[in-house]
Amino acid sequence: LRILFSLFVARGSLGEDLTTIATLTALALASGAALPEEAREWVALLLPTAMNDPVRTEAVLRQWFQRSRSRLESQVALAESGDVDDLLSLIKQDIRAIVSRLRNHPALLEYLEKTGDAKRFQDAADRILERLTGAQIQNLRSLEQPYLFFELPMPADSPIRHAQIHIFGESGRRNAEAQDATIVLDLSTTRLGDLWVSLKTVTGTCSCWFRATRPELVQLLESHAHELVAALSHSGYQNPLVKAMLWDGDRFAAAANLMRRFTPFTATA
Repeated sequence: LRILFSLFVARGSLGEDLTTIATLTALALASGAALPEEAREWVALLLPTAMNDPVRTEAVLRQWFQRSRSRLESQVALAESGDVDDLLSLIKQDIRAIVSRLRNHPALLEYLEKTGDAKRFQDAADRILERLTGAQIQNLRSLEQPYLFFELPMPADSPIRHAQIHIFGESGRRNAEAQDATIVLDLSTTRLGDLWVSLKTVTGTCSCWFRATRPELVQLLESHAHELVAALSHSGYQNPLVKAMLWDGDRFAAAANLMRRFTPFTATA
């Protein structure tokens, strides 16, 4: 419960910690440390990509969406089919498994002890494992109804500092279409502060609500709403709606309210 609650109460440093792990591992490889052959591939997987333009942002979003979406479903499917080799291969590519192997690798630990970076590495690895474990626990909700949660590892130079994404399928709703969904973006940005953005698509229509913590930001978002309306229309949505409203910034309460669609949820401080 502590891991799960901390996922929503505290902003993590997932991107920074992954960068730390990848950078120190790369330095160890350059020094000649006897790491596994696949260690260079691990570095590429762990290093967050810069997200300063829309093309890169979309690429990172797609990569992490695919990895998050396929993890639980693929493991269950492969386990049921008895395909042990493919299941082991999938598990080996899991970020938690990679970080765990690096965290306990003797040659890497020896190098880090010599450079004085051992504690920094271990602390970053522990935080990564805790955040990803929390995300995996949260995704157990997908066994109740269509749902996906993932946290994006934002680089230090990104205009989006933190990002958590909830995706709810609406296939159980009467007259729902396969693509109907509700997507919630829990964001912390450098210029607009904390934002809670909900996007809902129903039978070809789309409504988008921005919640911001300051009145001037609400006005700013409203003044640019027509740009997003035009983009949504261009994407094929009929009469899209884009609105902004004032929000108290309580992310935990907002996340708890989202979970009400699964089972009754009560939280007391």
